[in-house]
Amino acid sequence: MTPYDPILTVIANEARVRTPHVFHLIHAMKAGKFHQAAFAQFTGLEERHVERILEAIEKHGVEIKAKRQTTTRGHRLADDWTLPQEWRDWAIKERKWEPSAVLEEAANFADYWHGVSGAKGTKLDWQATWRNWVRNSRRPSGDYVPIDQRQTAEGWVAYCEAQLQKHKEANYREGIETWTAKLNAARDRVAANVLPFRREA
Repeated sequence: MTPYDPILTVIANEARVRTPHVFHLIHAMKAGKFHQAAFAQFTGLEERHVERILEAIEKHGVEIKAKRQTTTRGHRLADDWTLPQEWRDWAIKERKWEPSAVLEEAANFADYWHGVSGAKGTKLDWQATWRNWVRNSRRPSGDYVPIDQRQTAEGWVAYCEAQLQKHKEANYREGIETWTAKLNAARDRVAANVLPFRREA
């Protein structure tokens, strides 16, 4: 296959990418050096674009020679998948979410990918897929402070108010409900003259 093969243009149009992207992806697969996340990063594409190229290649029956067998194959997210500690810590650092918010995102992540069928539901690098999920989440970024950092009751009220405002601006209903409840509880503590306390996890 040459860079000028007409089928490359057809696939590129369907995947909404440039023809050279298709050619280089096929070349990488033939060489047995294809890695979906690495290819996306190298070419500046999003993984969804790479997925579209792969789907179009399969649709049009483009032949990938024997070396394709050496390519690492994608796999589905395990049915019993749980969020690894390393992935959790990265999400907290990246978006400064509360640990409970990270677990909620992980549950949404698992529910979504367990429900996706076919080739789209398989990934070569699930950790990279998790990072993209976290970066693209509509949940507002927070300013989480580890539990070992003390805070006054009034300070916690101010924090809850700020978080509630962020979620209102993002129109994130689940977050609005969560932070409204936390704010009300924090105000109750202040009204009860509660002394400085450890911040909630």
